[in-house]
Amino acid sequence: MVRLLFTVPHAARPPIERPGEHLWDRAAEWWARHVAAELQRVPGVTAGVLIASTTRDRSQGGEDQNRPESRRSAFRGAISNVTQRGVIDVLFDMHSFPPQSDYSAFDVLFLDPLPLCNQAYVAPRAKPAFSVLGEAMLARGVNVGSATGACSNDIVVRAREVGTPAMLLEFAETLPRDERTLALVADAFRDWLGVLKLPENARAQFDVLSPVSGTVEVAENQLVHIYIAPDDPHGVFMPASGVVRKIWAERGVFLSPPPGGDARISSIFVAPEWKTEQVHLLIDYAEGALVVQVELEVGHPEYITDTVSLHVREGEAREAGAQIGEILIGSRAIVRYSGDTPPFTTVAPGQHVEGGRTVIATVW
Repeated sequence: MVRLLFTVPHAARPPIERPGEHLWDRAAEWWARHVAAELQRVPGVTAGVLIASTTRDRSQGGEDQNRPESRRSAFRGAISNVTQRGVIDVLFDMHSFPPQSDYSAFDVLFLDPLPLCNQAYVAPRAKPAFSVLGEAMLARGVNVGSATGACSNDIVVRAREVGTPAMLLEFAETLPRDERTLALVADAFRDWLGVLKLPENARAQFDVLSPVSGTVEVAENQLVHIYIAPDDPHGVFMPASGVVRKIWAERGVFLSPPPGGDARISSIFVAPEWKTEQVHLLIDYAEGALVVQVELEVGHPEYITDTVSLHVREGEAREAGAQIGEILIGSRAIVRYSGDTPPFTTVAPGQHVEGGRTVIATVW
């Protein structure tokens, strides 16, 4: 198992943008999420994404998450949690640069702070061969450059200090963010994966599966929204092995199935007339401190259906991928996860997922 982490410290757009200032990386999150989603399709690869939610502009109440002084933030704490435990094989810190940058001649820039920094680096657990990645991009027509990064690029510096191979990648904001260019970059990463040398015991702890089939609309650090179209399969599945701790309604009502009905159905949730409501399932993971919450949204006028049937009761245990219910026609599912070691989301907006099979997040 290859475990990759893509971090984006400057994704948050500040409330006020001043002319001539580059206060956020407009393209970095797009490249991180979409490259990770492409690599997630490769057998034996898990690719997580971690996005900072604060602007780096101090004058607007922010903090630069790529500097030593931010090491105590929640974002940096999440990175340290996995790098210090040695469960990340390679980290890519993702950034982007504007057209007026000194790097404007390139599509992608590799920024390496190692030559300038004197920290006592731990021998890396993997042999990353970053040069192979750059050469694979060049072979596909992506104009790649390299430069020496500053020691203040603290995410890469700190990861290397604890033995995690890391590289800062800068993407041109003029580089087309489309399927063709994504395919070129993703194929280069696949070539690089072919020469990556990892420890024998590298593996993920466990995955969170999509509870429904549909299209990802929102993918954040601990939150995924999935739209279920009328022609998508409408089963509801356990996202992780564990116990259904609680089932409750956000308005709407639960109805007991009529006598002689389907014996699998423990309850039916119906939204009130001409309203969109939710039924919630809270699931405790069987082997760790993780809570997964699934919200199934139905009701008129937004959706075609107003009904969810459930095949599980509170206190019952189910395996990951087991079918536990059904939604009639189209709606939306929202998945939230929390715990001592919350998962990293591994899907991107626009990606189609399959209920009970597609991995949407991974805990390392």
